[in-house]
Amino acid sequence: MSRKHLYMVMFDMLKKNDLSGAELLDICKKQMANESAPDVITQVLRIIIPTVIKQYTPTSNYNQCHHDMFEMMVDNILPGGHITDTPTIHTVLDACITSIRNEDHY
Repeated sequence: MSRKHLYMVMFDMLKKNDLSGAELLDICKKQMANESAPDVITQVLRIIIPTVIKQYTPTSNYNQCHHDMFEMMVDNILPGGHITDTPTIHTVLDACITSIRNEDHY
């Protein structure tokens, strides 16, 4: 199975309550650090993570989830050197900007 397909299977599991939002975010954080496929990175950062945070995590965890995703992108994805194409770098930077929730991140 392709990694992109696996993420969609997990996203479907989330919708069916077979996987929690916290579990899926944890999987994304761990796996995205080494991800190099532009289509997978784009899917996870533009669709899966924002939807999970907005719809499948408690409101009280909203800012912390965004903080964790920002830290994951800045600490793991960008410096990892796995992304070489400009559109995917722009996707990651856009996701970083969207996840900013405090002055330290600015």
